[in-house]
Amino acid sequence: FVLETLASKALLEFAGYARRAGWRAADARGGEEFTPSFSHYPTSAVTNAGEYLLSLPQTLEQIAEAREEDRLAAAAGDESNESGNKVADDAHRVELDAGEWMADVARLAGDALLLEIKNVKTLSEQGAAQLAADAEYFANVVAALAPEPPAALVAVASCCAAPRDAFAAFARSEAGAAHGDVVKLVGAMRNIEV
Repeated sequence: FVLETLASKALLEFAGYARRAGWRAADARGGEEFTPSFSHYPTSAVTNAGEYLLSLPQTLEQIAEAREEDRLAAAAGDESNESGNKVADDAHRVELDAGEWMADVARLAGDALLLEIKNVKTLSEQGAAQLAADAEYFANVVAALAPEPPAALVAVASCCAAPRDAFAAFARSEAGAAHGDVVKLVGAMRNIEV
């Protein structure tokens, strides 16, 4: 519950991410790909989620400091009652490891984005470039908050950034072979046989 609460803003930003028309948009006039909101920068939803997650450590550290102050105040009050309530004192000693919580929240948000990405059905070339920017940005956010980078998001970014005519070679490379399931998934989205 706590993890979902801490990640809730990021999870809300990702709601409906897979259904964006920009992933597969085509111009009705001639079938050309047309994505008016395309850029090499992450979409606002991914940026908002990333900025929120990057602001959380400060909040968690403030909570941890407040808990420590409460524990010290309770310990000072218990000194006058030396044989007092040892169980209550032990309860105040429960540590809040902000770094560990942040890593868990970041992984949860990264998994939520990956789940949305897996639900994208079709990717135009511009949509693939946009998805590459989104996945790379968010993989960097998670890597900044967790001890290890999210391998699947990094693989999505690499697969989406690979040029269409070089995708098969990328799939056979060491990087592509290490994440065969992601390569197949992105290949299917981009309508490229692997």
